[in-house]
Parts: sequence; C-alpha cells; structure tokens
Amino acid sequence: MLLPLAVAASAWLARADSAIGVYAARDAVLRIIESRALYLADESDRSYGPYTMYPLSDTVWIDPRTGVERAALPDGTTSLRTSRATFVGGTPATTRAHAGAWINRAFDPWAVLADWRTDTTVRLAGQRAYRDYARTVLTRHGRFGTDTLLLDAKTAIPVALARIEAHYFLGPIHVLYDYETWSDVGRQALYPGSITRLVDGQLDESRFINPYGGGGVLVPADSGPSLAVPDTTVTLPIDPQHRFAADPLDTVAVGSGTYLLVNKAFTSVVSLQRDTVFVFDSPGGEDRARLEHERVGQLFTGHHATVFVAMNPVWPHIAGLRYWVAHGATVVASRPIVAFLRSVFARHWTELPDDYERARVQPTIRAVGDSALLAGGQVRLYPMDGIAGETVLLAYIAPSRFVWATDHIQDTASDNILVREVRQTVAHHELHPVATSGPHFRVIPWKTDGPAATVDEFMAAISGPAGAKRDRAHIHSLLHPQARYWYLLKDSVGTTDPHKALDEAIDGWEQRGFFESCAHHETQTWGHWAQVECTYEIRRSPDAPVAVRGTDSAQLVYDGGRWKILSLFWESESETERIPQTLR
Repeated sequence: MLLPLAVAASAWLARADSAIGVYAARDAVLRIIESRALYLADESDRSYGPYTMYPLSDTVWIDPRTGVERAALPDGTTSLRTSRATFVGGTPATTRAHAGAWINRAFDPWAVLADWRTDTTVRLAGQRAYRDYARTVLTRHGRFGTDTLLLDAKTAIPVALARIEAHYFLGPIHVLYDYETWSDVGRQALYPGSITRLVDGQLDESRFINPYGGGGVLVPADSGPSLAVPDTTVTLPIDPQHRFAADPLDTVAVGSGTYLLVNKAFTSVVSLQRDTVFVFDSPGGEDRARLEHERVGQLFTGHHATVFVAMNPVWPHIAGLRYWVAHGATVVASRPIVAFLRSVFARHWTELPDDYERARVQPTIRAVGDSALLAGGQVRLYPMDGIAGETVLLAYIAPSRFVWATDHIQDTASDNILVREVRQTVAHHELHPVATSGPHFRVIPWKTDGPAATVDEFMAAISGPAGAKRDRAHIHSLLHPQARYWYLLKDSVGTTDPHKALDEAIDGWEQRGFFESCAHHETQTWGHWAQVECTYEIRRSPDAPVAVRGTDSAQLVYDGGRWKILSLFWESESETERIPQTLR
C-alpha cells in the first residue's frame, strides 16, 4: 500500500502531465529542434568566466507516453535514450555514452516526468519559493543523492530539476536544470523555449527552442522515426568517471629518463631527473592517474620525490591532480591558476570519495612567475610568450632536449599562433630541443627554424614542376612585410618589392617549371639579425643539369615568432665572374 506522501506525489505528477499536454499528445510524438550553447569551463584558458562557448544543435523526438527520446545530430549520428539505457545503431551504447545521455534527458521535462511517474521512491516534500513564486517540491532517490523536482504550485508545470551529479574532476556537483518560457507545441501541449543548466551556481549550458520557426511541434506518431526500444531488458550504469576511459598505457622512450605514457585518449610525460620524478599533466581522471603511478613505479624503481606540473588550467589534462597529491606529489603551476587548484583540493567528495578525500593531506603548490629551474636546472619551466598562451607553461627537459607545452603543441610544422608562441618561447629562453610531443600524438622531431632553414624553405616553396600551383600565401609569409630584392645589372644595382615581383615570376614558373636550391650555406647570427650566404642552383626539373648558378646574400630578422627574409641580394655566375670552389 502506498504511503500518503507517495499518493500525493503521484497526484502532482499526474497534474503536471496534464498541464504540459502529455494526455492531449496521445497518438503523437513531440519533435524538438534545439540550439545549444555549451560553456566550456573545463576547456577555457581561464579558471573563471566568461568561458569559451561551443554552439551545437540537434533534433529530438519524444514519445510523451514512455519518455523515450531519439536524438539526431547534424552529422547524421542518432541515439535512442531511455532512463535505463542508451542505444546507438540498435546496440547498447558504452556506459560513458549513457552517462552523457542521462544528462541530456534532464534537459527535457517531458522525459523527466516520464521517469518520475514510474519511480516508487517519489515523495511530496512541501513547498518552497523559487524564482519569486511558490513551488511544490517532489523528491526521489537519485543516482548520487536526492533529486528534487519543483512544480509550479498553481499550474503544476515543471520549473526546475535539482540533483547531485558526478564529475570526473570536480567530484560531486550540484546541478540545476531550469525550465523557462513555456509555449505551445500543438494540441494545447507545452514545452519550454529556454532550458538552462547551472553547475554549482555557474552557467554551464543553455538550450533554446524557437517556437516561431517550427522548433517544437507535435506530429502524428507515424510521421516520425521509430521510438521502439531495441531491448527493454538492458540496464546500463551511470559511470561517475564517464568522460574518459582509462585504457592501458603504452610507454614511449624519449631518452635520458623521459617517457611518454600513451593511450587512445591522451599522452602525458614522466621524467626522472636528479632523484625526482616529474609528472607533466595527468589527463582523464583518477583511474588513468592510478595507471600512470603504477607505470612510474616500474620505470623508476626505488623511492623518489614526485612533482606534478599542471601545465595549464584545462581540466581534462590535469584531472589526475588530486590523485597525485594524495600520493605525495608537490604541485607546480602557473601563478594565475594556483587559486583555482586550491579550490579543487577544497572540494569534498564525501558521496564519492577519491584517494584525496580519503587522505586529506595539505597540498603544497609552488607558483611559477617568470621561470622555475628544477632538479638543478635539468627541468626548466617558463610561462608561454604571447596572448594565446596566457596561463600555460612550457617545460624543457634539458638532458632529453625535449619540449612539452601540453595542448599548445599540435604540430610544430604548421604556421599558427600556437606554434609561433611555442617557438617564440623556445627562442626567448635560448632552448635547443630536438623533439616534442602533445596530448594527442607521440614524439615528433623539433623542426629546425634557423635563418638558413628559412632560406631553404623559401626556395622549396617557389620550386615545382610545370602545372603545379605554388602556395603564394606561404611564400609571402616567409618574407618580412618590408622586404626588398637587390640584384646586380651590367652597369647598376636594381631593387624591387619581392611581394610584387614574386607574383609575376610565379606565373611563369608554374607554366614552365622551376627548381631552386642552395648548394652551400654560410650563416652569421647575432641577436635578432642574421645573414645567410647561399650558392644557389636553378634547374628546370629536379634531375636536369644546372641552368643558372649564382650567390644569394639574404639578411633575415627574427620577428618574435620565426626568422623572415628582410633583404635578398643576388648575382648570377657569368663567363667572367665564376663562383670560387670554396662556395660551391
């Protein structure tokens, strides 16, 4: 026999179903086209708002009677979501995908009511004021604590859902789903035009349904896609560590006590220098950090002090932070993120205790200002130069001649602001790396970017067979904006703007083929200035005999990101002026 509070709760849920139109929607399905703004607190360059916003959109079909949802993304990916399981392509999804679907269902008050009406733990818990008005309070036993559903006391329309959820980095979080601006979707049924998710009081995501653009509408059930559940016996767990899987780790030796720890999701770095183990980032969460700890014990036997270097404030990359401190690590981080890291340690994971919650040690955090030389200078940390790298550290492991700048390194060959800032920081501190890596790939060689390399890159860029288009933007990027060409004529010296001259010359080279290369270099460098003497050879094809030979004198300037050609002076060999053997 049901208790009176349960009976009362059931009556309120029935009123809510009637108020939003569940009964009126019989033999129909609800189609919702929603725009989403996801605020990436965990992926932003600051530990405080405003955060990077990521726009999304999807189409959701809802069965009012069962609460089954079918979600379709613009790329064609679809999933079927119930309170117990998620299916992709007709087969059960991973537990991590189901945990994500569990969050998505909380945005949908129709699905929420369907889940609550079948839950025998629902109870009436009085009234409270919310958004200026009285609301009826229902509670139930949730996955990580007590869930609370607020219904308008006058109409029984849902206005908010509050519950505890589990986060891979923050642990238990207090989440509120707010349902606002209800409007008609047909047959006097209602759906909120705006749905907002708050995490610990901060804006996390907003969803918007345009009622005037067909964003929400009831349609005949046979006009929509199938909402039949492939297997009603399947029940998937809600995984607290749902975002990243702790796949087995591969070990990649960099040299001189430095190793990459690699799995499908992430790469991190560990290095033993002067009897201290340095851990550069620990992505994914506690499960992965535990695997890293085990691998460190295998690589570096015996007892060693441990330093955890938090390279930036991006949560997925440092999600193992609490684990490493629980096991004795000292933390080193960029000064602007230290307060945020302390707040992470201050969080209590009482409902879902992790190793740090059980240990509750006092963290030691060292802030990096202009630089930090650790292990007798074997490990060097510098704040990244440039605006994109604010709050990011660059690490140089001197014995390995290895640079790690976390997600700031994607590809050292590309010309983009992240690469330029990494190179600028390396040049600023006169570092000499031979290799690097990043969170999403393994070891790659450090591309030499000296003045002679720029001259070679320029010649390679203007070269190519007949019919091959040149990358003009790249060619011009190797020249300083104020660059000049200088050349010797029979009785005078000529000069021109290479940016204009090149476009005319490239038209001819693309028609007939042109290959230029340096057979010999001599380089002088001082400060931000360099001179490269080059003996050039020009051919019509790579295997053709030399058609023209001469000498270039290139003056280059370092603009803070790379070497660029400021001036290029050349003279071609003639019958009377031959290039000496020492320059060939």
